[in-house]
Amino acid sequence: YCASKHALKGFNDALTRELADSSVRVQYLSPRAVGTAMNGAAANALNVELGNAVDAPSQVAEIIARQIIHGDSRVQIGFVESLQVRLNSLFPGVIDSALAKQLKQIKQHF
Repeated sequence: YCASKHALKGFNDALTRELADSSVRVQYLSPRAVGTAMNGAAANALNVELGNAVDAPSQVAEIIARQIIHGDSRVQIGFVESLQVRLNSLFPGVIDSALAKQLKQIKQHF
């Protein structure tokens, strides 16, 4: 799952740069946890235990609509998540350490 998200981000970046001189607008949105029926009990319990924010699908849809209307090329939902993305780019070891501390909890749910 994480590898697929990373691949989509890389594809988006490449496509944005390749089409920069065209009228094609490429947009990328990175949601955080979304509360859908697709989530199983284990995923829901993990989000509660870790204190992860979970957005309703309607909230995400509103953010997507705003992104399209405003023409924002990249949107990361959530302040904490946005900070984590930036930290991971600059100091991946910090994120590695934080996730390592949560690994036991994560593995209990899956």
